[in-house]
Amino acid sequence: MKRATIEVLEEGEMILGSNPVGRYMVTEYEDNVELGGMFFDSLADAEEHVENICNTIDDWFFQFFFTVKTWLKIIKKGDAK
Repeated sequence: MKRATIEVLEEGEMILGSNPVGRYMVTEYEDNVELGGMFFDSLADAEEHVENICNTIDDWFFQFFFTVKTWLKIIKKGDAK
């Protein structure tokens, strides 16, 4: 099963010893094995990428859970505006 997560990085947070291109890190998994990831400047772009991954999954519960989890992370880190 494919899935993806979005992590909101702290300002200036480094990944693998360098500054990422964007604050929103999308990590992709298949059968719980990490395949890779990408960085995005905006949450909207990150969510669009994840939606493209989720659209290959016929599981409405996963898509609902992902959306709730993403917004809870953003609210917790104070990024909701």
